[in-house]
Amino acid sequence: MALRLERTRRYSCIGVARYARGAHPSERRCVALLRVDGSVFVEYEDGTKEWCSRTEARGGALYAVADGGAAASDTGEARARDAVRAASALRSVRASGATVLERHGEDCCVVRGALDSVALDEVRSLAAAAASAPGTTVRRRSVGAMDGIAAPGMAHARLTRRFLGGAPSCYAALVAAAATVDAGGGLAFKQADYLAYGPGDSAGWHDHAGESACFVVACVGASPDLRGGAFLARPPGVPGGLATTLRVGDVVACRSRVDHAVEAVEAGARATLNVDFWRVSGPDRRSRHDLD
Repeated sequence: MALRLERTRRYSCIGVARYARGAHPSERRCVALLRVDGSVFVEYEDGTKEWCSRTEARGGALYAVADGGAAASDTGEARARDAVRAASALRSVRASGATVLERHGEDCCVVRGALDSVALDEVRSLAAAAASAPGTTVRRRSVGAMDGIAAPGMAHARLTRRFLGGAPSCYAALVAAAATVDAGGGLAFKQADYLAYGPGDSAGWHDHAGESACFVVACVGASPDLRGGAFLARPPGVPGGLATTLRVGDVVACRSRVDHAVEAVEAGARATLNVDFWRVSGPDRRSRHDLD
């Protein structure tokens, strides 16, 4: 049994496609859409989608390998739920260039390549303007606690007031990324922070519980000599947690209860855009001081 995305005139849904074991293609050219628990949800050149055991890159192309039919789709309802979630999220996220989602439990998802060059340029322009704009908060910021580090911190600039008007492409991509962990609807933009890390900088363990519904961290800059600076998280139900290096354009989305940190940068520099989303009703009555 395999999972296939069946399209009708009005909507898309996950349907069940049955293959005889001998008839199931052993290798087909594909694009990887979602990686979870060692399996891969792929899209073939004819538009069909299903789970496979693994993928292999050869000659600049990616191929799905069935491994004798032992595909992840045979594990039943849990895989079907993951596939539905993946298909729903990808309809939005892939429009901004992302090709791979890496899910870590229900509360955390890494979206590789979510920000394109237009979105990245928007953020860099805002950050450059913030550095010289009167009244903008640019400071050293200490965050959380980390064993062996007295005061984890980095350079911080708040971009909240300028972000929606100055980075529309970036915002659209981040909304889509946030939906991979919180698809309940009603999310509203809360704040945007630009964080710059140099040698010795880090972020200690902390969460955003009670402050927002979910958050995203986008890598918007990394020097060629960067060492360290991995994003760390402890999503519920993920033994050993998550430690991943975000490449420029990658985004990690988490529900706000997820404990997370950034390991110390050993060499080079990295920059991230952190955006929080919340659910509020009525007008935003925050002061200018809260937004800058």
